[in-house]
Amino acid sequence: MIDRNIYNQMKKKYWKIASWAVWCPQIDRAKSNMDNMDWAKDEDALCRILNRKFVFVGLNLSESYDPKTKIAWVNFHSGNSDGNSFKLRYALKDTPFWGAYMTDIIKVIRDKDSHKIVPAIKTKSTEVLSAIKNDHAVLERNIKKFEEEIALLGGQPVIVAFGDKAYKFLKPLEGKYKIEKLPHYSSPWKNIPKEQYREIVLETLKAYMQRSKK
Repeated sequence: MIDRNIYNQMKKKYWKIASWAVWCPQIDRAKSNMDNMDWAKDEDALCRILNRKFVFVGLNLSESYDPKTKIAWVNFHSGNSDGNSFKLRYALKDTPFWGAYMTDIIKVIRDKDSHKIVPAIKTKSTEVLSAIKNDHAVLERNIKKFEEEIALLGGQPVIVAFGDKAYKFLKPLEGKYKIEKLPHYSSPWKNIPKEQYREIVLETLKAYMQRSKK
């Protein structure tokens, strides 16, 4: 459960670039209903299932809001036929991960031509890594913004990185936060069955719970 006031603050600032680990149910095909955002309409009911225990973090933005519809929280909710985020819905359902906050570590990069700060939406990971390599301030700026985001969310969430690249940039924050890692649900894992991905998620959760008891 999350306080409605906190939810409102998060929505006001991050609705275009983040989301929550909640999806409408699958209907028939594995990818069906992925971009159905009805789950976010009743915000009082939604706040009752959201949690601040975990925060999932990808490398960079892959989905952005539609300026025509202005629907919030579309990141990680792609309905594209080539999308793989449906594996998250399958893997996280009925686990303590459901309802967690979801965001990305790299939200802006420096454009190589104009040198302006631009959103890192649907930018290839190689380009993101190159931007960071060429200008370390890019990473520092994004880390600072990420910590502001987590501070606004509040609590003491466990940070769960999607893939090695995101984990690499989050790892230095260990000590401030507990950092866990999951394989990315997309490439190079794009061919892994959703059932196998769920097994990996459950194993990761179990290992974390065991460590937490020590």
